[in-house]
Amino acid sequence: MEKLTEKTFPRYCDSMDDSRLLWTEKSRRKLLETPIFDVNSIERESTDGRKGTFVEIATPQWINVIPVFTGTDGKRYFVMERQFRHGSQTVTLEFPAGLVEDGEDPKEAALRELLEETGIKAGKLTQTGLLNPNSAFMCTKGYFFVAEDLEYTGERHFDANEEIEAVTISEAEVFERMGKGEMDNGIMVVSAFLYLKYRGEI
Repeated sequence: MEKLTEKTFPRYCDSMDDSRLLWTEKSRRKLLETPIFDVNSIERESTDGRKGTFVEIATPQWINVIPVFTGTDGKRYFVMERQFRHGSQTVTLEFPAGLVEDGEDPKEAALRELLEETGIKAGKLTQTGLLNPNSAFMCTKGYFFVAEDLEYTGERHFDANEEIEAVTISEAEVFERMGKGEMDNGIMVVSAFLYLKYRGEI
């Protein structure tokens, strides 16, 4: 036993050699196809000859948008959405989000979903991140944006099974409540973290 120091393991750097860690795909087959994701079984082999069967969940690309504006009181506010989520069977409070359609640019998808779900047009849209929600078994990516210079059109268009209540909530209250109650969606926590990086606050 020895005390852990910064020299116990190799120091991380961007140029580290990945070759020993890679697995080669030998075959794949689809186990399940649903409207929102597919489940695949994949055979892979490591560089030292070990073989394994792995499960992959494949979904369309998706977007998350944080619409932010400065209120008449000089404080920053978000537009968020309350809706029933069938996985948790609860009403959640989330930033606008949705799937990227085939052939659609993620930025255009973000603007479209924001308009459809909240009636808001954004004069400025900035990408804050591109992340995999769980790279252990998912092969999809999520695009994260901040929307500013907002205008309300008054027109909203929901998908067939959507029922969304748009609300205004202060930036301070969001960070106070994030990670509990109605704000328990992990992807929303990621969105908020990237927003703080965008603001230069972390």
